[in-house]
Amino acid sequence: MIARAYLEPGTESVMADRTFPRYETVVRIEGATPVKVPLKNGVHDLEGMLEAITEKTRVVWICNPNNPTGTIVSGDDLSDFLDRVPEHVLVVIDEAYYEYVTDPSYPDSLSLLDYNPQIVVLRTFSKIYGLAAFRIGYGVGHPDVITELNRVREPFNVSRLAQTAAIAALEDQSFVVYCRNQNRLGLKKITEKLEEWGLGYYPAHGNFLLIDTGFPAGEVFEALLRQGVIVRSGEALDFPRHIRVSIGTQEENERFLHSLAEFLKKKGTIPSNA
Repeated sequence: MIARAYLEPGTESVMADRTFPRYETVVRIEGATPVKVPLKNGVHDLEGMLEAITEKTRVVWICNPNNPTGTIVSGDDLSDFLDRVPEHVLVVIDEAYYEYVTDPSYPDSLSLLDYNPQIVVLRTFSKIYGLAAFRIGYGVGHPDVITELNRVREPFNVSRLAQTAAIAALEDQSFVVYCRNQNRLGLKKITEKLEEWGLGYYPAHGNFLLIDTGFPAGEVFEALLRQGVIVRSGEALDFPRHIRVSIGTQEENERFLHSLAEFLKKKGTIPSNA
């Protein structure tokens, strides 16, 4: 909807080179040109994105936390970036994993709307609320931005059942707190093992980890799949040695660690008794 409202052939849209792939898809659908800026250590290079903005630029995408790396842009860096973005550019801040973040440097993006009318903040009920099948989320922006979006919004694009579920989810914040705490515990357990095994990973602020296994991602994916564990190979994400792993229940996390350990033992990178 954002791409339809703001992009057309001959315009450009700036985004990270390794981020949520749907941004590039919707940009190309509208006939616009995606301009990709390489990540720096898995984090959006805001200075590089500023340099990439031209008179043709209409939309900049910032996924925060970034998918698939799980890294965040700090509040200070984001505020400084927004202060220097030209007024003709809309900045989309995608906060699909917002509720998982516990880092105090993470921005309060909604407060930025007061003096940055050219931003829109996107959030979803598909992640921590567990309502992915309902296909419901929301955006917050300046009235002028919302007016533009409403011009291209399809009627009845959210069902009454989805709206009812979303309202009920918002009223159950104790569930959100519980899920956030369980997620942090799961991250801690898995990252402690990864460090013990000498495996690298990006600092995670969502409900997933991008792990450098040291081996071709497809090979690791297949090995884990044979043990009944499904992860995502990083090959399609331009991370050829990484796997993207969602944090699950305690039992699921333990099963993943056991399966990964079996693979690493066969490769001889960790002791057989690890």
